[in-house]
Amino acid sequence: MRLTRDVFDECRERALSLLDRRAHSVGQLRAKLLKRGFAEALVTLVTDDLFRTGLLDDQQFAVAFCEERLQGSNPAGRRRLKAELLRRQVSAELAEEALSAVLDDAGADSEYASALAAGRRKWSALRARPGSDPRLDRDRLLRFLAGRGFSAEIGYRVAAAVASGAGAADVTAAE
Repeated sequence: MRLTRDVFDECRERALSLLDRRAHSVGQLRAKLLKRGFAEALVTLVTDDLFRTGLLDDQQFAVAFCEERLQGSNPAGRRRLKAELLRRQVSAELAEEALSAVLDDAGADSEYASALAAGRRKWSALRARPGSDPRLDRDRLLRFLAGRGFSAEIGYRVAAAVASGAGAADVTAAE
């Protein structure tokens, strides 16, 4: 198939339309364009063009994604963020760089603060159940936090804080 300006423009418009809806990694955008039937060489030309113009950048995508997920209503820890970035076809190296940049900029206890916020909500729900056992609830909370990608160390700190009711004091003391 011969690449014409019309085909290039059509592919580029489709890519821009996808980027208008939400940010994509280079890999995600490539996969979507290939799925739409565009030739691989054309997709490479378009993604390279978008990268050159600054409209497509895996590093910016990864940093923005990490910031959003760390501060959002459904926070995630380092492990889960990295897994989600890899699933979105960001390279492992770029994922690590983005995580380091976001977690270092936000301070050492930003991951703990996110875990604490999620842990408090979960702890309230667990304790509100009739006949709940504090030891079993603590174990459930630890599993919940591990599933969100928080380290065991952070999980134990959060469990101790919410179980003792000292969660707010911990965050202020850490800052």
